[in-house]
Amino acid sequence: MKKFIKLFIIPVVLVLTYSCVSDDDSRFKSDPESGWIEFPTAETTVAVTSRTTTVSVPVQYTAPINSNNLVISYNIVNVTGAPSDVATGLGSSLTITPNTNRSSIEFEILPTAVANLIANGDVVFDIELTGSTGGVPLGLSDGSATIVHRVNLLCGGEPQSGTYVIDMHDSYGDGWQTNDANGGDGVTVTLTDVAGAETVVEFGMCSPYGAAAGTFLGSADCTGPASTSFFDATTTVEIGDDIVGAVWNYPGDQYGEISLEIYNPDGSLLFAVSAGREEGELPVSYCQ
Repeated sequence: MKKFIKLFIIPVVLVLTYSCVSDDDSRFKSDPESGWIEFPTAETTVAVTSRTTTVSVPVQYTAPINSNNLVISYNIVNVTGAPSDVATGLGSSLTITPNTNRSSIEFEILPTAVANLIANGDVVFDIELTGSTGGVPLGLSDGSATIVHRVNLLCGGEPQSGTYVIDMHDSYGDGWQTNDANGGDGVTVTLTDVAGAETVVEFGMCSPYGAAAGTFLGSADCTGPASTSFFDATTTVEIGDDIVGAVWNYPGDQYGEISLEIYNPDGSLLFAVSAGREEGELPVSYCQ
């Protein structure tokens, strides 16, 4: 019986091992120079400030080995606004050199870009790959590889100096639970001064749960609610005269209950977050 079991297990293992080899792995093993050209990502979004100088969009050749000079051509297709209002040097081709698998479409942001974005609105355009030397295909026949990349150039501007008021809310009335079921991280603001030094400020409505201890929202640094019901709280962030950049990062909303409003020093609304927003940088613009 033991001999029979051993013979039965070995074929099963062999079958499972064989099934884990992907089609791409097999392709590259038989021909390591057989790949395709693609964009690694589908979109680039930049909040343009007076300090934004260049934007880079990577393009890659997927084969493990590249022994040739690959010249890749592309077109710029306007979607909203005119790229020439904010950028120069967009070009029409790039080169992936031998023994490398990646290059980038790089263009420069004009010194007048912020003023033009304020006057004319955001600029959106597509970069479409159109050809490559050496007969290397663009993308895959099933459309799963990205050959059109969207670029969003938004007006980022620079923050006013002064006191920013943040009104925080929780619709369930039990304080904030962001990236933790009991508390979690607060909203962070990364402040950059004229010398390039960064300071991170964190804020958020406290969580009343004992298990929140050890998270920012369970610490003494969070902001308590206006009452014991934990529905609302208000805090402030100070931005000095030497600050040229302020990036707001949101930690998420565990139960879809959190909202907030950020007000400029002059009292106007800068940005509002609705319940259920996912983790990530808030697209705050100082161009109003």
